[in-house]
Amino acid sequence: MAQALETAPVALLYPSPYLGEIEVLPGRSSTSWSAAEWFSGMNNSGAQIVFADDVEAYDRDLAPLRAAARISQLMTRKQRLMDALVGAYEAVQVAMLDAIHGVQDDIDRLTDAAG
Repeated sequence: MAQALETAPVALLYPSPYLGEIEVLPGRSSTSWSAAEWFSGMNNSGAQIVFADDVEAYDRDLAPLRAAARISQLMTRKQRLMDALVGAYEAVQVAMLDAIHGVQDDIDRLTDAAG
C-alpha cells in the first residue's frame, strides 16, 4: 500500500503533522514524530517520551539496529568521498584519502562492536 501511495510504510502509521499529538499507546500521548522514531528504533535514550520501562535494556537491545544505521550513513559518506576523489587535485586527494580511511576505521569499529 505504501508503494502505491508513494510513501514510507511508517508514514501510513504515523501521518503528518509530525508535531501534532497522537495517542501512541493506551493513555500515552506523544508527537507523531516521536512515535515514528520509537517505531523505527531510531530514537535516542534522551528522547522526550520514553516508551520502555527499562531504558538501559531498550538501548542495549537496539544497539545493533542503531549501529547498522550508522554504518549505512558512513558507507554513504565514504562513497561520496570516493566519487569526489576522481578529478580532484593531488593535494585534495591526499586529504580525501585520509578522510576515507577515517570513515572506514569508524565502519570497522562499529562492525566489530555489533558482533
